[in-house]
Amino acid sequence: MQQILDATAPQPPVAEPSAPKLFDPASSQAPAGDGPQGAHRSPGLRALRNLPGLRGLHTTSVAARVAQVGILGVLAVGVVGWVSADKTVTVTVDGQARQVHTYAGNVGSALQRAGIAVGQHDVLTPTAAASLHDHDTVVLRRGRLLHLTIDGQQRDIWVTATSVAEALQQLGLRDSDAYLSASRSRPLGLGDNSLDIRLPHTVQVLADGQVHPAVTTAATVSELLGQLGITLGPTDQISVPLSSLPTEGESIGITRIATSQSAEPTPIPHQVVHQKDPAMPVGTSRIVAPGNDGVLMSTYALTLVNGQVTEKKLLGQAITVQPQQGVIADGAATPVASATSAIGPASSGLNWAGLAKCESGGNPHSVSADGRYYGLYQFSLSTWASVGGSGRPSDASPDEQTSRAQILLNRGGRGQWPVCGKYL
Repeated sequence: MQQILDATAPQPPVAEPSAPKLFDPASSQAPAGDGPQGAHRSPGLRALRNLPGLRGLHTTSVAARVAQVGILGVLAVGVVGWVSADKTVTVTVDGQARQVHTYAGNVGSALQRAGIAVGQHDVLTPTAAASLHDHDTVVLRRGRLLHLTIDGQQRDIWVTATSVAEALQQLGLRDSDAYLSASRSRPLGLGDNSLDIRLPHTVQVLADGQVHPAVTTAATVSELLGQLGITLGPTDQISVPLSSLPTEGESIGITRIATSQSAEPTPIPHQVVHQKDPAMPVGTSRIVAPGNDGVLMSTYALTLVNGQVTEKKLLGQAITVQPQQGVIADGAATPVASATSAIGPASSGLNWAGLAKCESGGNPHSVSADGRYYGLYQFSLSTWASVGGSGRPSDASPDEQTSRAQILLNRGGRGQWPVCGKYL
């Protein structure tokens, strides 16, 4: 890279070499010669005599004096032209102005003579080939290499800006909400400069059944989640890499994956055993021990996706409550003779079918409207138990109901059935 003049250091005015001092015709001092009047000759005349071609001429000669005067006129004209070619020019390098005296005819030559080099990426106004006049202004803006990263995309750009803010303006990046890796007021040096820019993007995150909209300049999706206060569990999944840069209009999905355990009880049916009871008539039974179901506890490993069980694996089982056996006593005694066999209609004149028809319509499973009387003969539960019955009369067989009715009849007569007893 070409050596660049430090535009910030103060520079002295640059001037071309001065013209040789010649005889001033307007001077009142008489020219001095080689003779006795040499003290009265001017220094300019002595300089002319020493010029090539005049050296050796005798100043007292008329011809020599004429030649001297002619040559003096020619040189005077040259000196006037030389003086008129001198220009004072203002040169501004990156905003720092200085004055330069030059005899150059164009901008490029003037800068070269002043020791100001123009780089390939510098901007010069006017151009180097432009003619130069007295009191002109020349503006030179140094090129600066900017390593620019915009939303993760890197490129190298030459700018003539002297600050980050001016560089952004030159690049047309005027979004005040953009993230900048450096302050806008930071100056840009003549060496390499780096700048990271992240433009704001509108995105949304779908998590936990909700939509989380955001306008962000985050450098990564992980940083975006932090801004939204969304955390990821060790087994959660996300639709894009956490290290990726959020892009405009992007929709990021989070799948919650969790594991847990559950314990589920299952009843264990209890067994029922039957025991003979000689004190009870055949065909009758009663519950001695009701029995209870046991509990089998099963433990499962669950996998849940967004709160829904997607996998269930059995880990183990254990009986937490033992089942209790039920016991039912079954009658083993000889049943009491039925109404028709013990005291059949012919001998007793009793009509059990007529009584049953009046009490229950002949239905052994009948239950009264108020729920207090049961079976063929509409026993109450207390009366049924008093004649040795168990459970509900309507659940017993017709023979057992008739046997129990016979016992009740023998105990209290037809009055046990105030309304229908007359049908016996």
